[in-house]
This record gives sequence, C-alpha cells and structure tokens, in this order.
Amino acid sequence: MARWKQDDVDVACEAWAYQWVQNFARAPDRAGRAIGPLGCTLGAVQALHDGASSSTSRDRHWPEVFLGQGLVVAVALHAMAEMQRLVVWHHYVGRCYDVTKWVRLARPTKQQIVAQRLGLSLSEYYHRRDTAKACVRVAMTLDTKVLASARGQGVSSAQGSEIPLAPA
Repeated sequence: MARWKQDDVDVACEAWAYQWVQNFARAPDRAGRAIGPLGCTLGAVQALHDGASSSTSRDRHWPEVFLGQGLVVAVALHAMAEMQRLVVWHHYVGRCYDVTKWVRLARPTKQQIVAQRLGLSLSEYYHRRDTAKACVRVAMTLDTKVLASARGQGVSSAQGSEIPLAPA
C-alpha cells in the first residue's frame, strides 16, 4: 500500500517540527545559541572582537528560532485555536519523533493511535488536522510584502469577494 503523498503544507510543517525539536526539545549545544550573547568580557570579545572593552554600546543579536517555511508555520500556529495547535504538534512532532530521545522515528506513529492519545475519534482527528492544515495553507499563500505595507488597513467584505481563490 502506497503512503500518502505529502503536499506543500506537510513539507512546511515538517520543517517547523524539525526546527521546534532542534530549538526546544534538545539541550542546547552551546549557551550563546540558546540565550544569546554572554554579558561578560569574554562574551563582549566574542561578539565585538578587537576593541571590545572600549565600546560603550553592546552588540545584541539573538538567534532566530524559526526560519523560512518554519517561520510561516509558527506564525500561523500563533493565530490558531489551542486544539488546532495541539493537533499540529502531535501530527508533526509527537507522531514523527521519539519524545524521550528526540530522534526522528523510522516510520511515524499511526494516526489512529495519535487520535486515541488526544481523546478524539479518528474522523474528528482528521477534521481538526485538515482544518489546521487549511489555516497554514492560507498563511503560506499570503504575500508578506503586501501585508507589511497594508499594516493598519482593513479589508471590506466587498474587497474580499474580489480575492481570487486557488483552484482545488
């Protein structure tokens, strides 16, 4: 029996899940990656190199947690309801990673088992998973440059009817 083909949302959510495991589930490999620059002379020398002690300003840079498609999914998850976020986490992280060692499983856990863990019927689990994936798909189709320039502006319902829909 062939496995289900992944769509673009699955690929983006798997990128988010990988980044989530790397940044939140595992112990950091070095302190600067997890907590940013150190607030001491050695930290200043590492950040500013030569002449670090003569500078009065601090070079503060923090590592990004999510990048690329993982960032788009993280933003979409932030706007979702709690149960949808939970289903996405269980579908892409809890189902695909061994949560004791945080290594990727050879084969994902069956969705029937994940639905039972959540206390849902399989059809309800599928419905919530598909709804969450639809929300992520919407976030992936938005043009971030247009959104940034339209900050503070609303869209009336008349304008909403002019938005072209993607073919199903």
